[in-house]
Amino acid sequence: MNLFFAFRSRVKGVLLARRSREIVTNYMEIKGVRKLHVGANNRILDGWLNTDLTPSSGVAKLDATKPFPFADNSFDYILAEHMIEHIPHNEARHMLAECHRILRNDGVLRIVTPDLQKLAALYSTSSESGYVDWFCETFVPEGQPKTVGSVLNAHFSMWGHQFLYDETLLADAMKVAGFRSITRYEVGESALVALSDIENVRRYPEGFLKFESLTLEAVK
Repeated sequence: MNLFFAFRSRVKGVLLARRSREIVTNYMEIKGVRKLHVGANNRILDGWLNTDLTPSSGVAKLDATKPFPFADNSFDYILAEHMIEHIPHNEARHMLAECHRILRNDGVLRIVTPDLQKLAALYSTSSESGYVDWFCETFVPEGQPKTVGSVLNAHFSMWGHQFLYDETLLADAMKVAGFRSITRYEVGESALVALSDIENVRRYPEGFLKFESLTLEAVK
């Protein structure tokens, strides 16, 4: 029985790798603007190469902690929405360096991630009590107090989160990777059409993703 499951797992892995290669190969045949979506989960953006560590249908496999399987100067835009916090800080620096490598000159990277400064500020303001109440009811495990402390602990320990950023930390990591012209935006906002209204705001009640998120764009 164990041999059967091992064989089935191996076959599944081979098929997944083949499907991923086909998705990537077909997308890279595009001669115009190329856009890479890192950490897509099951959210497929039209016109983008959607990738994830555990890909669903239509999504190619990409481990952002490993060298990216793309040539230098291959993409015009890269998006990673609520993804970078899922990998350790050192591996995130590697990811940012790889993003810089595969972007074309003047290409743009957009990172969206939970904002550590906003979350910490929940201790000193009641302006987002609605967010705290909703978050506690939705995510905080039964038996834990419904408090700001529980919200912060959830952000650090749930969903595989590894490292949370404030603007200074994320901008510094982008600079180390070689990026310039680092600009902060709100969720949904950008000076570029390709990067505007692109976040998955429907997964949260209105306004909460905007409150929670730090969004930076940087230019190669």
